Amino acid sequence: RFIRNRLKHTAFTASYGDEAQDGTVTWRRGKLKLTYNPDNSPIYERIRNTWRKVSQLTGRKIYFLNKPFTIHTLGGCCVGEQADRGLINGEGEIHDQAGLYVADGSAVPDSLGGPPTLTIAAWAEHVGESLLARLEAKRPVS
Repeated sequence: RFIRNRLKHTAFTASYGDEAQDGTVTWRRGKLKLTYNPDNSPIYERIRNTWRKVSQLTGRKIYFLNKPFTIHTLGGCCVGEQADRGLINGEGEIHDQAGLYVADGSAVPDSLGGPPTLTIAAWAEHVGESLLARLEAKRPVS
């Protein structure tokens, strides 16, 4: 009951910025592990300082998570017209894996410094339209 009442007067926010992107993802003992050092990205301290200022100006307490995280993981699937230049082509199809497409944020190469939702949606739409055009071109004429 205490938490429910407290949440009625709580706001959750997200802050965005360009960070170092120097983390690594590994698979250890059956679990996915993300390792990175937030101290390598000055944006995190700038965000905290901005929210501290908001706290001072409003008189409201601001709580921070112990470790920053992302809700939009980007990168990992480089776009290149040949397999030696990227994992996927300009239409999102994985090289040497006909019919397998990447239509999410992993095709976005770098942090945008802001919410990437519309960029990811535009990429997904592009991949879908390219696939549709390819399928329509293969359809037998009747």
